[in-house]
Amino acid sequence: MKHPFLDTVRDASMRLDRTIVRYNDQPIYIHRVNEHFRLEAHYLKTGDRVPEDALQEPAAFDFSPVLLGYANGVRCDATYVTRIPRRRWKQGLNAEAIKGMGGRDMAGPYLYKTIVNDYPTFAKALRRSIDYGYATAFHRHYAVFNSGTLVSYKRTVVGEVLDGKIVVMPAYTYLLDEIKEIVGEKYC
Repeated sequence: MKHPFLDTVRDASMRLDRTIVRYNDQPIYIHRVNEHFRLEAHYLKTGDRVPEDALQEPAAFDFSPVLLGYANGVRCDATYVTRIPRRRWKQGLNAEAIKGMGGRDMAGPYLYKTIVNDYPTFAKALRRSIDYGYATAFHRHYAVFNSGTLVSYKRTVVGEVLDGKIVVMPAYTYLLDEIKEIVGEKYC
């Protein structure tokens, strides 16, 4: 059985080609839907191929928008990835609808941990920022940067790190409860 809103191969191709959606709770990149209603897709985490007949299992797909935010690079700074506010006919996340990728390939593993909300602890992010100088996210919306001396919230500097603890600037004290919940009292 095909997915209910994917009536034709043309419709499925228009909506899904070159997009990221979730299949069995895992982010996948769909290269294309071929003329036999088969997927040419791979898992973001492993690069393994998705079964070609996956569209026959409509319940296995989650086409709701994937959550974005900071994406940690392997040997580079974290970048804040957001959607561009424009209407698209695509069902999944596609490269034309996001910014902040910094030239990275959307089909690779770069976005995987962001989509599944897998971030290092604040202590690990701070250590990486100090040791290597990389901006490192410890949450979808928060990162440490400038060699572990500053904290940002969605690309805005909201505090600094003093003696291993986050000190929020007066204008951003409304974020303090959220930060404490994320990092724990010991780091605030």
